[in-house]
Amino acid sequence: MLEENKKKPGTITSYLTSYEKFLKFITNPCYSRFGPPLSHDHRELLALLLPDVKGWRSTVDGQTQDVQNQRYLDEIEGLLTAQVVLQLRSSKPYVEGQKVIKQAGEGKDLTELEFTTARDFLITRFAMDAGSRPGPMNNAKLEDYRTAKSEDGVKVMLVARHKRSKDGPAILPMLADMQEYMATYIDVIRPKFALKDEQKIFVTTDGG
Repeated sequence: MLEENKKKPGTITSYLTSYEKFLKFITNPCYSRFGPPLSHDHRELLALLLPDVKGWRSTVDGQTQDVQNQRYLDEIEGLLTAQVVLQLRSSKPYVEGQKVIKQAGEGKDLTELEFTTARDFLITRFAMDAGSRPGPMNNAKLEDYRTAKSEDGVKVMLVARHKRSKDGPAILPMLADMQEYMATYIDVIRPKFALKDEQKIFVTTDGG
């Protein structure tokens, strides 16, 4: 599979991990009491295979380290540079987003277009400040915002569900200006567009 590029290294490793769990399960004495009968010879043979599976995974890692390194380099290549961040901060949508949020805080009713401009500005800011993919913003809930803790002037919102959930909750920091923007969005802007029972912070124009 590796030589013919039939599967990605991570997929093969995942299969081997599943196979190891399967072998542990069917060679466990408890299985014999409930599962179909397994002969003594088969059980011994499968038990002998167990240590080998870890070696097979190491082989996959060893032979494909260059693939993993290339993925890392590709991710670095995609990171925002300081120059790009400055360009984003001076871009028309970014500046317009700040403007309409301030106008909403002063009592202006936003149009749908102005609402999406404000929403997208906030999502962009979170992505820039936290170096995050959009996933945490897609899944952030009102409860996450309400339970955010403040420390040294920075409010931190934790989002449980995101692409790399196994690494722990996503951390979305809010600096002083972002705290003001979010307060206006949550208290003033969002209620006019979100459906009554919708718990996600960032919603579409249909409220969901």
